[in-house]
Amino acid sequence: MDNPQTPRRARQLALQIRYDCSSGILHVWYKLLPVPVVFLLAAALFYQQADHFLRLWEIGGRVSLADLVILLFQGMPPFDPSTGDRFEIPATWLFVNLYTAFLIGGYTQNDLHGCGQMLLLRSKRRGQWWLGKCVWAAALVLSVYLLAYGGVLLAGLAAGALSPAPTPALHVQMSSIGEEVFEGGRWVFLVMVMPFLTSLALSLLQMTLSFFLKPSFSFIGIASLLVVSAFFLSPACPGNYSMLLRSEAVLAGGIPLWWGAAADLLMIAASAAVGYRYFRHCDILHK
Repeated sequence: MDNPQTPRRARQLALQIRYDCSSGILHVWYKLLPVPVVFLLAAALFYQQADHFLRLWEIGGRVSLADLVILLFQGMPPFDPSTGDRFEIPATWLFVNLYTAFLIGGYTQNDLHGCGQMLLLRSKRRGQWWLGKCVWAAALVLSVYLLAYGGVLLAGLAAGALSPAPTPALHVQMSSIGEEVFEGGRWVFLVMVMPFLTSLALSLLQMTLSFFLKPSFSFIGIASLLVVSAFFLSPACPGNYSMLLRSEAVLAGGIPLWWGAAADLLMIAASAAVGYRYFRHCDILHK
């Protein structure tokens, strides 16, 4: 027989998710405004650079929308101090991850001490409260990336760069990306799916850490992890998973695609599970 409590639980879960997405995203929409602005300006700058190189190297065609997305989300090659090159963290890669971490912030802890506590006490279901926060984090990360793509699209509209097809010869010259990366749309997964998946994994990790550390410390921890990832090419540094130029598809000895995807999914599952287990047994009133 069907459990008569099931429809009620589903309604409570839907209410929890709607509450989190409303108070955690819609009510703080102004905090998301810097994202499209930053990517609009960055895309305009990258368009000028790419257009210059197209003419300099006499590559046929025009800069496309796909080219802008690749240039903005490709990350940086591994840092080698022996070459004497200056260390430069890719600004857009660092911004999208750090700003997402800033937005994640202490929402979970603040909600636990605010209106969310009343909703939790009424429902008496800690699992639903935590699941609502996990869905909120996914919705927030997705919103950040959609707004970033929106900024790139606006720049593409202004420049007439709307083609969804990349220009492989341009990226071969600019970033030493092999043309095989563009076969079968492989670049889409490497440049669009993996950055989102990695940001989501880091966001859930940050939320879980905030149960054990102050929110400011959990933010510093994620920021430090990103900086270390920029310095070191290592499977232990998750920031590498979101950079095309650190992928095995581009770099010999780089991060295999399957490793990055599996590690992100494992981090997502582990963070959600640890957070759920901890929250079920913690003293809410004390916290």
